[in-house]
This record gives sequence, C-alpha cells and structure tokens, in this order.
Amino acid sequence: MGHMGKQQTAGQIKGEWHSRRKEVVSAWPKLRKQTGYASLLCLPHFWISHNHIK
Repeated sequence: MGHMGKQQTAGQIKGEWHSRRKEVVSAWPKLRKQTGYASLLCLPHFWISHNHIK
C-alpha cells in the first residue's frame, strides 16, 4: 500500500512539474527580456570586480 502511495505521489509531482513547465515556457520571453537587461547591466560591473580580485 505504501508503494502504491509512492507511485501516486511521483505521478502527482510529474503532473505538477508539467503544468509548472507550461507556465515557465509561456512566461519565458518576458523573463528572458528582464533577465537579459539585468545581466547586461550587471555584467560589466561583475567583470571589472572579478578582474580586480585576481
């Protein structure tokens, strides 16, 4: 009985992951645009500070 419960839970997790993935995929262009701008702003600063440490 416990084994069956485990299988069901795995199925639920899988189903949840698929619906989550759909959300992420639909939101991805907007996210990518935001993170793209953020990384463009952060990258020069990070590169300078990273080279400073060396």
